[in-house]
Amino acid sequence: MPGGSLRRVSAVLLALLVAVAAGFGLRGVSPDAALFSALGALFLLLVPYFFFGLSEPAPPRSLLWVPALLVPYGIYAAGTGAFDSAALSRLALYVGIPALFVYLGRERRGPGVFDLLAVLVIWLPFDLRLLENIWVWPEGQGAYGLQTVMAVDLAVLLFVLVRGTEGIGYRFQLSRDGARAAVVSFVFLSAVAIPLGLAIRFIRYDPDPFDAVRLIGSFLAIFLFIGIPEELLFRGLIQNFLDQWLGKGWTSLLLASIVFGAAHLDNDQPPNFAYALMATIAGIFYGRAFRRTGGLMAPALVHALVDTVWRAVFR
Repeated sequence: MPGGSLRRVSAVLLALLVAVAAGFGLRGVSPDAALFSALGALFLLLVPYFFFGLSEPAPPRSLLWVPALLVPYGIYAAGTGAFDSAALSRLALYVGIPALFVYLGRERRGPGVFDLLAVLVIWLPFDLRLLENIWVWPEGQGAYGLQTVMAVDLAVLLFVLVRGTEGIGYRFQLSRDGARAAVVSFVFLSAVAIPLGLAIRFIRYDPDPFDAVRLIGSFLAIFLFIGIPEELLFRGLIQNFLDQWLGKGWTSLLLASIVFGAAHLDNDQPPNFAYALMATIAGIFYGRAFRRTGGLMAPALVHALVDTVWRAVFR
């Protein structure tokens, strides 16, 4: 790994850990063994998350990297006292089954049925809430972000490293054209989604008091733990697969957007058809940004901006 890339990855990881540690401190979590083990697990999980986004060279393409994703749980469990053999078994199945599907489809050059099955096994346990009560310290949903980062790591290891799938766009680079595409997509999506959301009473105007620090923190958290993961899944993998199977026309874009919308049916009082409709519309704009730039940064930025504004200005 070139020195420049290593320094960039190290700087980003250090900044994130300082921010997370400060966040725990502000929430009254004392700096004890549990905190340091949780931060250690987060650090290890963030290494592949940023490594493959900031660096071109890749380690040897081997499925043996996949079991290493279980190491952070061991560190986390040892320090927090949260070890549970059933939880470890669920995690082992979570990383093992997609790896098996990728292995079975290794001879196919482009994405095939086994690749799609691997994607579904990475995604569906979240929607079916099969991975809850694994990262149980501290109480609440904060530590569940560890599972989100693990899912990103797993998808990146399997499809970027092992399979070498083309068109995923997992790189943390944003050109001037990419930034312009993100801004344009956000403006046009807002022009469509805000009036429609108000009209169908999906949202209502109820802004929070302005707090710049909180707003920036919210944006960064959404970008890292929602924007990147969801865009990797729905654009980098699902839309990318459909593009390779059906061509880069409206059919694949609409199908990927409908899948994205359907994934939101279980949000709040399911089945939430209004949420699914709004997410489908958003998915079209995210998908177009993905196509225009060929990377995940632009759609992830639009996604994070939309969610940040929604949480800060609407209810």
